[in-house]
Amino acid sequence: MTTIAIIAIVILFYYNNYNKINMSVSQYSQYPNPIKICQELYGPENVHEVRDCVMDSIYRFYGRMCEFHQRNLSDMVQKYLIQILRDAGRNPNAIKLAMSPSHLQPDFFVKRYIQTKFDKEKAFELCLQDCKRLKCGSDEACKTGCIVDYNSV
Repeated sequence: MTTIAIIAIVILFYYNNYNKINMSVSQYSQYPNPIKICQELYGPENVHEVRDCVMDSIYRFYGRMCEFHQRNLSDMVQKYLIQILRDAGRNPNAIKLAMSPSHLQPDFFVKRYIQTKFDKEKAFELCLQDCKRLKCGSDEACKTGCIVDYNSV
């Protein structure tokens, strides 16, 4: 490979990554954003709980995706994780928050949101009703999921 080709590849790689790094959370406004409600529920200083709450909501909305969408989702999630650290007064360059694994939770709000043709209020009511049908103990976590997902859109 010639020197010019190598330089061109390096410049292209840098340009592509520079654009990704400089994207702000607001550029993901078309996606559900559960950061604010998760911080209200757990406190912005509890970054691990906030992260888990955010990730669970994102998994409920998106589940498994193809490679292309997964990469875009990963970029969005990284911006959210940086925002969580900044809001907690921590330096995102010094501390890294890894993506948490998903906790298996029902995605009642997401399904109802789609079924009601994106009627947020109706989907929330139906989500809470669906949670009441779960066995005791699971219903509170389900209701929290409804609240987080409702406030994410």
